[in-house]
Amino acid sequence: MRAPFPRPPRWAEAILRQMLAVRDRDTITGDLLEEYREEILPARGPVRAALWYIWQTATLVALARRTDMNNQRSPLWLLAGVAWTAMIAALLFRSHFQPPVLPKAALAVPLALLLAALTSLRSRDNVCLLWRCGRLWAGALLLAGGVHLVADMILPLDPERYLLAQVKPGFSEFEFPSRFLFGLAVALILIGAGLHGAWKSGQVRAGIAMALSCAFVVALPVFAMALIGGEGWAAGQVLLAASGIGTVLGAAGAFLGRGLRGIPAHALPTAALTCFGLAACSRAAAITPATQQAIEAMQFDLAKPVSVTGVITTVFLPPQGSGLILVKASDSGYIFRLRDVRAMAKAGTTRFTTYPGEKVVVRGLLSRDARQIHGVLVGQASTIRTLDGRTIFDRTALP
Repeated sequence: MRAPFPRPPRWAEAILRQMLAVRDRDTITGDLLEEYREEILPARGPVRAALWYIWQTATLVALARRTDMNNQRSPLWLLAGVAWTAMIAALLFRSHFQPPVLPKAALAVPLALLLAALTSLRSRDNVCLLWRCGRLWAGALLLAGGVHLVADMILPLDPERYLLAQVKPGFSEFEFPSRFLFGLAVALILIGAGLHGAWKSGQVRAGIAMALSCAFVVALPVFAMALIGGEGWAAGQVLLAASGIGTVLGAAGAFLGRGLRGIPAHALPTAALTCFGLAACSRAAAITPATQQAIEAMQFDLAKPVSVTGVITTVFLPPQGSGLILVKASDSGYIFRLRDVRAMAKAGTTRFTTYPGEKVVVRGLLSRDARQIHGVLVGQASTIRTLDGRTIFDRTALP
């Protein structure tokens, strides 16, 4: 009779198989069983070999649990990145895109981020990642700086006008697009560097380190020039500004990169389409009540039929009154009045019947005096159909 193969504790093997992913169960348990039979059991005996197997099981279970927790925290990292970015944007809007005035205690935040970024450099892999990927983002910053210098040569900025404008109430950097666009480009590049670093390494601190290193690449030449000119205090301010801006913006990108890293790839296009849809819906609020009332009061001429083939840009369905649809054609833009929103809803015409970007054919009437609102012609829609023949709106079918 053939002797049975020696086996490790069955309960430990069952726990290990239960905790592992389905794709890894046979591979990992098989390798562990092979090592147990061929190496550990002959060298240590049944008792010590069983203890070894139990220890290996506990280690693998803890590792699998840690991986699951990291994946579960990914949405939290993403939420933290969105909140961090929104906080930065709110501070800048409040300060009219000037450096916000914050209490001195707030300096502890970039200092803590700086220390966290430095701890990531203990790993050789992170240093190599910093060198490989950091060159790309540092080059992007240098390119943005070069474009800014060329733009200043072509359209020079009046420093006196800029300084005087800063003291006026309601000043905003929007009034000086050359400065604002350059600052926006720098911010996006630093956020992108942080996102890339966290995405590649899976560590937030590595993303912050990448953004910080890119900021220093640009700041060091300015620092050296200030020292050569004998302006030591200004040189110190350059390094402090680079450290603060690099860590704060890099953290925003690092949080986003760490969050996106744990999200399945197929979920990203869905999230992008959702954001686009929300943005498209929010644009409908651009039509003011005064404009809607003016369109409601217009008369339309039966002698002026119109047929327009174009793309829907906005569908406006207010709580009360008639709906409006904005269509962009090759020759002009059009605002078409529909029917009462409640009557349309009863007939099955809602905001989900169509969507911005869909190509349609609109037949209707133009206003009697060819009225325009901000250069857009106004008409009344009789029918709206898609290019494949689907009817979106039919005035005669409504009660």
